[in-house]
Amino acid sequence: MVMLCVWAAGSAQAALWDPFNGYVDLSAVQAEVDGIKENSLREDYNIAFQQKLAPWVDMRVAYRYFKFDQAFEFDPGAYRQEKQPSAELRWNHPQFQVSGSVMRREVETPAQGTVITNTTQAVAKTKPERYPVLELRYDEQHSYFAELRAERDIRNRRLQAAASLDREHHDYSYTFTHDVSDNVVSNQTSSGNRHLLRWRGQGRPGNGKMRLTGNYNFSHVDQTTVNKNGGPVLRPLPVLVGLYLQSDTPDLAILLPRSGLVDGSTTEPVIPEIDLGGANENHNLGADLGSVHRVGALYVYTDRPSGQQVGWEIWVSNDNLTWQLRTANPRQVFNGALNRYELSFDAVVSRYIKAVNSGLNDVAQVFVTELEVFEQLSDFPEDSITALSHQLDGRLDYRFNEKWRASFDLSFQVDENPGRRGDRSRGAAGTRVNYVASPTVSHNFNWQLSNQWYEVGDADVRENTATYTLVLTPLETLRGSASLSDRITWLGNDWAQRNTSAALDANTDLLHGLNLNVGGGASVFDDALADLNYQSWNVRARLEAALTSTLDLSLDATHFESLETNADDRRLRRIYGVGLDWRMTRDVFARLSLRDTREETNRYSIDGLLSWNILPSLSVSAQHYELGVDEVVTTLRQSINLNWEMTRRANVYLRLAKVDLSGSGGDRTTSFQQGFRIGF
Repeated sequence: MVMLCVWAAGSAQAALWDPFNGYVDLSAVQAEVDGIKENSLREDYNIAFQQKLAPWVDMRVAYRYFKFDQAFEFDPGAYRQEKQPSAELRWNHPQFQVSGSVMRREVETPAQGTVITNTTQAVAKTKPERYPVLELRYDEQHSYFAELRAERDIRNRRLQAAASLDREHHDYSYTFTHDVSDNVVSNQTSSGNRHLLRWRGQGRPGNGKMRLTGNYNFSHVDQTTVNKNGGPVLRPLPVLVGLYLQSDTPDLAILLPRSGLVDGSTTEPVIPEIDLGGANENHNLGADLGSVHRVGALYVYTDRPSGQQVGWEIWVSNDNLTWQLRTANPRQVFNGALNRYELSFDAVVSRYIKAVNSGLNDVAQVFVTELEVFEQLSDFPEDSITALSHQLDGRLDYRFNEKWRASFDLSFQVDENPGRRGDRSRGAAGTRVNYVASPTVSHNFNWQLSNQWYEVGDADVRENTATYTLVLTPLETLRGSASLSDRITWLGNDWAQRNTSAALDANTDLLHGLNLNVGGGASVFDDALADLNYQSWNVRARLEAALTSTLDLSLDATHFESLETNADDRRLRRIYGVGLDWRMTRDVFARLSLRDTREETNRYSIDGLLSWNILPSLSVSAQHYELGVDEVVTTLRQSINLNWEMTRRANVYLRLAKVDLSGSGGDRTTSFQQGFRIGF
């Protein structure tokens, strides 16, 4: 009977439901957790009504009801219930767009009672590109406990006005933002204004051998923060360089500069994009503060609302190579009005700091727009700042001939009164030279000198960096490179740090479908002030082979070793991996991945998948994932999944799963899930 209803609903013509649309998603799970039976029912209903009121005006009203019930063998159980009405009115004129939306979300659980979140948004924006594009936006979110508002009452408001103009070689934009936040949980209130003026331009004067590019950013921030309990408050810190890397070994990783992380824009995604959606984990979002600071919070902005389930870790470093975990569970909340993760923690003192994400995000695609770092002021229950920042960057690229090319960079930044340390200025100059000696040999030389000047307090910081890279391509099937790098840092007139490194890389196609990549490197880091010395080296190799047209094999190995000579602390890590992809038939696919990591604790993982498309609308798959530490299986996940797309809008799914976490102190769970989803 259920199958018949699913088929009938999915087969109905769309016109039957106009102007309504929505879905029904029901699933039930019978499980056994360490011998105790547990049953759950998940209900998700969504219906929306959309209607055009005039040629350019339309409205949308929606309601979502969600309930998750759990019943235990010896316990009354638990539940989570959500009610979410929303409405939107939009005027989509050829010259402009005006929209307004409201949403109310009530979440009820036995433990917390009812949490109510009201969200309001209004946007007005012009469209023609030949004139400046103007935008006015207002966002407000108010979240509170219905019964005990004094324990949770968070209100965030933002008013934003923007103007932008794009021309053939020049882009101009200005944004004004007014934020007000009142948070009972953290007992802090803050209000502030921010002005952001940006220009970008490029040109090709002369005979085309020369290219000029430049950009200018002006930022003015006026913010007041008050702690109602008289405790410490947070103050924004100027960031020298934004850093980023996606790596599953956050303790040993060199983060690379990513300027878009700290450009002041909290609405435009960083380019290249950093996606926190779905299962995209291990994003290392970091900052180089230029000198040591007492950091108490990081804010990670996103381009849209993101999930609360994402977890974060906070790491610090002296050299942007060897990182120490400071907290695996920072206090965190996702601020829906301002679209940002607010991560706070006990203050840490460091120059380099980063946040690393983990866990599954229930939003499929979310892009990072900005990273903010906050200093914790332990002696100031109220703090007001007015900070101005000017940043001007320019580059001249010149092609002398077919063999010689060079570029010259200049950068200057002034931060006026960024806190009680006074003004800070930063200047940098650099050059890149590329010499193509022959079709098979090229030389690249980079040099940069940067200087930071502080009005009072901290000593001036000066850095000198030189890099040389040799690129060889003796054969079409053989490529390689060798590089040397040296960076020296002075504090005032004293030599403070030095980082010297070398790297080799080679890639060759041994045969058709057989590729080998080998590489390695070594580095020495000296910190004279902290009396630290790190030495590290690594070698790696990866072999990829297309054994047949349907079978691919990969083998990889990495050896990493580091030594803190002063403390005689040696870190050793060896990683071995095997991967296999096998397309048995057009409809049957198998994948197997084995990894073995050996260090102080030895870890291994097995990840396998077998998928069979029995029919175009019917598929079945089996998965096995196993993680072990020191010969103890800490995580075991096994599942069999069946999915039947009965129609374009309806599908039925079944899942039999086993999860065993007993090796790490968790539960053993066996479950059977069945459900269906109908869209209309």
